[in-house]
Amino acid sequence: MNDSQLREFENRQGSILIFALGILFCMILYSVAYLNYMMMQKRLSERAGKQGIMSRIAFALATLAVHKMQFGPLLAENSGAPFPEKNEDSPSFFELYRELSSPHKDMKKVGGIVNLEEVPTSDLFSITKDLLAPIEKMGHLNF
Repeated sequence: MNDSQLREFENRQGSILIFALGILFCMILYSVAYLNYMMMQKRLSERAGKQGIMSRIAFALATLAVHKMQFGPLLAENSGAPFPEKNEDSPSFFELYRELSSPHKDMKKVGGIVNLEEVPTSDLFSITKDLLAPIEKMGHLNF
């Protein structure tokens, strides 16, 4: 091998080294981006799972409220308590029952909170306690 061939071979070794380092750098960048993508997917799936659980619990609480509105006065009358005819009989349902017993054209929008633990119209505390116990471990829950 003469000097010119040797110099050409040494120049190629440098360009091969730069090419290999460039490929290694691209692989590292791709690995970091893939790791970030996988972490994002994990967080999204955890959030979706929590939202699914919360939506099921919200649906269960809404179902309990509907059952209490439907059957609460009947249970109250069967146990000797009065049908909610005044605010003291059922503070959380009196306005709703008053509006539902009026003619359709006279009905107004009713606001407020349905108290599932109201004793005169069937106390549902035991059911709500069992339903909310696993969620209250994650933090305070107000319904």
